[in-house]
Amino acid sequence: MNERMGFSAIARFPTKLFHSMPVQEFTVNQDAWKRLPDDLKALLSTAVREWCWDQVQRIAVDDARVVRELSAKGITATTWSEAEMDRIRPLAQRTWEEWSRKTPLAKAAYDSQLAWLRELKMVA
Repeated sequence: MNERMGFSAIARFPTKLFHSMPVQEFTVNQDAWKRLPDDLKALLSTAVREWCWDQVQRIAVDDARVVRELSAKGITATTWSEAEMDRIRPLAQRTWEEWSRKTPLAKAAYDSQLAWLRELKMVA
């Protein structure tokens, strides 16, 4: 996406940071969902999971292609060292917390994500 937006025209040394993968959403009215037979619920759940993984894989393949194309143009993608990442994480976490104070929904999203990251042992 960054390449399609033209970032390489102004950033000759783009930084590759770990970031989230694509988020897909499939929303169903809860009452309608409850009325579905279990086999259809299983089918929909499986289809949505497959669709999400397909998106992750497509983006990974596209990213690899873009890195090769940029390299051929003399553009070098850099990656921050683990020490630099360790320095930036507390800054990111403070920013998340600041945003969590803006609305109750932001707070709920922050709390949910923080709990998940703690479960994964990605934050203390």
